[in-house]
Amino acid sequence: MHAELVESIKIYIDNNYTDVNTNVYIISTEMGMSREHISKVFKEQTGDTVFDTIHKKRIDRAVLLLKEGKTV
Repeated sequence: MHAELVESIKIYIDNNYTDVNTNVYIISTEMGMSREHISKVFKEQTGDTVFDTIHKKRIDRAVLLLKEGKTV
């Protein structure tokens, strides 16, 4: 069950990380679970926080855009 939840969170992040409002609260609301539960399960399963995962995704995208000569 936890692996499925983590996968759902990762998919949500992949699809929504460009939205400045994407955060653990929004994700928990979308999933119908508490912020605390999602945060705990995600950290236990991945070793990273939801915030760090969203942040890393955004940074990786910015680096790619800069390499392509685009502005961020």
